[in-house]
Order: sequence, then structure tokens, then C-alpha cells
Amino acid sequence: MANISAIKNKDGIISGYRIRVYKGEDQNGKKQFYSKNWTIPQTYKSEKAIQSALAKVVGEFETQCKRGEISTDTHTFSTFARYYISTKDLKPASVRFYNSLLPLIDPEIGSVKIKDLTPQHLDRLYKKLATSDVKRDGKATATEKAISMLKAQPIKRKDLCVAIGVSDATLRECMKGNHISIESAEKVSAYLKRNVKELFEIATSGTGISAKYIGHVHSFISSVLEFAVKKGFLSRNVALQATPPKKPKTEAEFFEIDAILLIKEALDHEPLKYKLATCLLIDTGMRRGELCGLKWKAIDLQNGTIRIENNVQYIEGAGIIAGTPKTDKFRTVNIAPELVTLLKKYRQEQKDQKAILFSNIENTIQRHQQMKLYNPEGYLFIQENTGKVMSPNTLNQWMIRFSKKIGLHVHPHKFRHSQASILFAAGVDVVTVSKRLGHSQVSTTQNIYAHLLEQSDKNASDAISELIFKEAWD
Repeated sequence: MANISAIKNKDGIISGYRIRVYKGEDQNGKKQFYSKNWTIPQTYKSEKAIQSALAKVVGEFETQCKRGEISTDTHTFSTFARYYISTKDLKPASVRFYNSLLPLIDPEIGSVKIKDLTPQHLDRLYKKLATSDVKRDGKATATEKAISMLKAQPIKRKDLCVAIGVSDATLRECMKGNHISIESAEKVSAYLKRNVKELFEIATSGTGISAKYIGHVHSFISSVLEFAVKKGFLSRNVALQATPPKKPKTEAEFFEIDAILLIKEALDHEPLKYKLATCLLIDTGMRRGELCGLKWKAIDLQNGTIRIENNVQYIEGAGIIAGTPKTDKFRTVNIAPELVTLLKKYRQEQKDQKAILFSNIENTIQRHQQMKLYNPEGYLFIQENTGKVMSPNTLNQWMIRFSKKIGLHVHPHKFRHSQASILFAAGVDVVTVSKRLGHSQVSTTQNIYAHLLEQSDKNASDAISELIFKEAWD
């Protein structure tokens, strides 16, 4: 039987009721209760209406308690989200990204207990993110003062990057007076113990966060709450009833065949390493990190196949991290015969470079020992002077220079979209395309390349019309 007590306002008028349902005793013999506060709606004027509504609320609450649908957990969203991040087996990039979302979430719902969260809480958060001055994708330019302070630091630049928590490329751009992200500028300012506005000129393209980025926030919150449901802390995931802003539909950018042929021709004047890397992106549609994670043992030159089972990422503050592909699914793709020839040529070049690098060591035993320590994992793409795996950022930096040379914007992921475009245009089915690209589900491929699939369906319809109906009705 529920225990009901009145709640009075400062004028002594009953404004609601506290409902308590006995749940048992704790290990010390202390009675424990489920509790709920009910506020009398302002539209209820008669005592009869109030008591009728109260009886209904009490009955529903007692039923929920008996079914175990009421949580007594006291975790706030902030504490539980951090518990989720520390408990789940997440990739380093995911951990870093989720932690970057928390400062956006905490001010609005961080202190709210997860059992008290409602869809309305989340809708208010999304509205605030869309309209408030919390934009994180602006640019910051270092002032002369900031550059002077950085140059005056008494440590090597490599160590300075680690201390600040940014990449070498970011610090280099910062010290050149070029744009860096606001997040990186804040890290630099924190290291130098100055306010970011004192050391950087901040430029944003407006206020609020994009619908796409709010979508990431929503997905994270939903994952946290779904984890709470799975662990028995909650009975339902309220994020499923929330309404994040709709993402604007954008079509994936890709190269036309003529552009790819232009790029391929221009690659003849570039280092073999980058020529091979770009041709592999064109031929396989693999991700940038998967390309940098390729090892020689995954290359079958005889059968012309590549096993994609590794992924390399650069994480600020942690360096280069090796792991599995984005979807944790391994796949084998066939490559063109021309790529097999290019791979053989590159393998020989790599061997020659290695021999030259250690040729100054006269002692044969020492030379062989040092050579064993050079690229022991057998990566295809490495830093020639150290033998360590090449950072994906290095590929991007080369492509920026390459783009300026040929007057065409070249980006690793653009080749991935081009692969899909070419395959769909050639009539390849969506299941095969999805498998080749390494998507976790065929629906992912369908969503990303919906516009290409529509054209493929139109081509299919035209083919049916040409082969069957046209002749019959002429």
C-alpha cells in the first residue's frame, strides 16, 4: 500500500503529493522506499478531480514498482557517461571524441540523475546547442605573442607537442600563424597559462552547432542510456523519444573518371610511395587509416588480393595508435594487375632504401641487428628514417601539396566515394559494394549513396524498357 503525504507551498497551500512505496530493508535493517512527487496540475480546480487523478497516479506508480520498472539508481548522467566510457571496450579515437562531447552535455543535463531524464531534457539540450554560442568548429590564429612564447619554450618541439596535447602538424601550423582549431588553441593557451583570447584571434562562422554534430551528441547520449538499460539501471532509453534536429541531406563528393585519369597521370611525377598509396585508394576504396595500416603479410601478390585487417590513427596526446578497421570486420579485396606490378616495384625500393640506411654500419652483426629493429611489423608505408609506421596525417599533408600542383582538391576519402560511384555506374550490386567498402551493414551503403542508387535504378529501368517493351510496342 502506498504512503501519501501532502506537499505544501510557502503559503501553506497543498501543491502536490509525495508518494512512497515500500520496497524492503537494506543490509542494516533500514526501510527502503520507492518515491515519486506529483504536482497538482493548475487546471484541476475541484478536490474530487484532484483526488481522482491522484488515485490514478498512485495506482500506476505501484504497478511500476511491482514490475521493477522504477530505478533507485542515483547516478547523474555525467558520472554514468564517464563510467560508460571507462567500461566499454572503445577505440582510442572514440574515447577522445566522447570526452570532447561531455563539456557540451554536462552544463545542461550532467547533474540530472539518469532515472529522472526525460525526452524533454534532451530536446532542450539540442535546442540550446543549435542556438547558443558554443560552436567548436571555428578557427583560431596565433598572435605574435603566442608564437614568441612557444618559440621560447626550453624543450624540443616533439616534447612540446606531447606536453600541450597536439600533433606536430598542428603546432607547426600554429607557429606559422596559420589557422588551427579552437580546441587546439585552448590547449596551447592552457599550457602557456594564458587566456585563449589573449593569445589567439578567434573566428567562427556563426553561433550554434551543426545538426550533424548534434546528431553525434544524440547518438552518444543514446548509447550511454542504452548501456544503462542493459545493465539494469534503467527500464527504458528516453533518447529514443527525443527529437534531435534533422541533418541536411548532402551527397558524398567523388571524382569523375576524367579527374581520376588526370590524377593518375600526375602521379607519374611523384614519389613511388605516394603514387602507390593513391592508386590503392583509387583501386580499393579503403579508408585512410586502413591504407596506413597495411602490412606486407596481408598482400598476396600471386593472387592479386589485399587483406584489410589493420587500421592506424593519430590521436593527439597519444601518438600513432594501431588497431582494427572501423567496423572491426576484416575483408579481402582484389586489386588490378597494374597495382601488383607497382607493389613489387615499391617492395624492392623499400629494400634498397633500408640497405642504404644501414650501409654505414661496418660490423655485419650489428648491421643485421639494427635492420631487424627497422619496421619489424612489416608496414607498407613507413617513415623512411625510423622504420615506424607512417601517420595518416602525413598522407593528407602530401595530398595538400599535390592538390596545389594539379589544381584539383584531392582528399583520401574522396577516392572512397569515387569507388562507390564507379561500381554503381558499372552495375555492381549494393551488397558487393558494401562488402568491398567494409560497411557494417548494407543499409549504411544505401544511406550514403542513395543518390547514386537512384541513378542505377533509373539505368536498370531504361535497360528493361529498351530490351523488352520498346520492341513490343513499336
